Amino acid sequence: MKHSRIISGLGVLACFLGLALYGCNDTTSTASQPGSGGMTTDSGGTVASGGTTQSGGAVGSGGTSSSGGTSSSGGTVGSGGEGSGGEATGGTVTDSGGSATGGRTAAGAGGRGSGGEASGGTVAGTGGRTVGGRTGTGIGGRGSGGEASGGTVAGTGGSTGSGGAGGGVGGSTSTTPSGDPVPSEGCSATPTTTSACSSSGSTSCKITVGTTQREYYLNLPSGYDGKTPVPVVWEYHPLGGNAKQGITMYGLNSKLTNVIFVSPQGLGSTPGFSNTGGQDEDMTRAINKEIEAKYCIDKARYFATGFSFGGSMSYTAACNMSDIFRAIGAAAGAPISGATCTSKVPERRVAVWATHGDQDTALNISMAEPIIASFVKNNGCTNTTKPVDPSPCVEYQGCAEGYPVVWCVRPGDPHAIPSFFAQSVADFFKKW
Repeated sequence: MKHSRIISGLGVLACFLGLALYGCNDTTSTASQPGSGGMTTDSGGTVASGGTTQSGGAVGSGGTSSSGGTSSSGGTVGSGGEGSGGEATGGTVTDSGGSATGGRTAAGAGGRGSGGEASGGTVAGTGGRTVGGRTGTGIGGRGSGGEASGGTVAGTGGSTGSGGAGGGVGGSTSTTPSGDPVPSEGCSATPTTTSACSSSGSTSCKITVGTTQREYYLNLPSGYDGKTPVPVVWEYHPLGGNAKQGITMYGLNSKLTNVIFVSPQGLGSTPGFSNTGGQDEDMTRAINKEIEAKYCIDKARYFATGFSFGGSMSYTAACNMSDIFRAIGAAAGAPISGATCTSKVPERRVAVWATHGDQDTALNISMAEPIIASFVKNNGCTNTTKPVDPSPCVEYQGCAEGYPVVWCVRPGDPHAIPSFFAQSVADFFKKW
């Protein structure tokens, strides 16, 4: 959707630009009280961060592959089910008396072909050695034209691999990503490096992206030891807010106690995340690269959340940066930050939790509905829904395991953050 469609009238724009004051019909029983730069939500309770997820997938039966290739049950490595349009779902590959490679091969089982990249899995030959597979990004693998659904691939007498996780859209239904963390290089730094800015969120960090200096705040969890990989939660502020507010405004800090919070500063005289020319995507990627080198980060668990422009940027994280993000939690967002899901299938699936008031006059719910529909389709869900807590949320059924879509339409609510937002998003993120 073109950005020119974003804010259709001066009245709506004036309302939207005033989000720092939150005077846009946001006094409902479910909305939080307004604050400078954005709505705040209630905090309370402490939950463990990051949950474990089931690793591996089922062994493919009979050597069949997902669309794009067939596997050979008795052939040499290289026929393992990859074609130019897809990747194997995990057939049997044997190599009597030799060795087989399950790593990054041109067309080998568990490797990478022109259709995408397998997320792992081990291939072994009879009496031979095993070379483990490689994950593209740590969870879910990736493939632009197909995907591996994971599973163990082994030959008679060989050892089995750990199983791939499957990920990208375009091939078979992906399985739950591995629960194992993927440590960043900062985990092995000796001594562990630290950022020049405050790790408590009190002093901003600065980074130059292209020719533009960007600012962000970062908050390390209590007890951070520099050796244990920690998930990262990106908190994008609404229009007119700022990064300093964003680090605490969503109320997640007391509910996710073992994560690194990152809050970036938007651009413009009334700061926001228009993502013109992909500048906010570039900023996100640049900051991730910087903090991965300085801190011990679990690269398999990047999350994004936000309200209004922040919710919109969270949609962009799921659509345009699916190679990075595992899940998002968005409130009152729309495809105004360049999210491309409605026109382009994301590189990988992302779990989605989203909410919107049906009386939102700043970003009408009709702007959000197409992007939710794209998540439903891309995550392999049906159009059947089931009520889930909290009401009025529903979860779409039949989604690929580990990639649910939860949609919470609030009847009668305006452009606001609901009171259940913080707890619901925290609970959603900790599943992964």
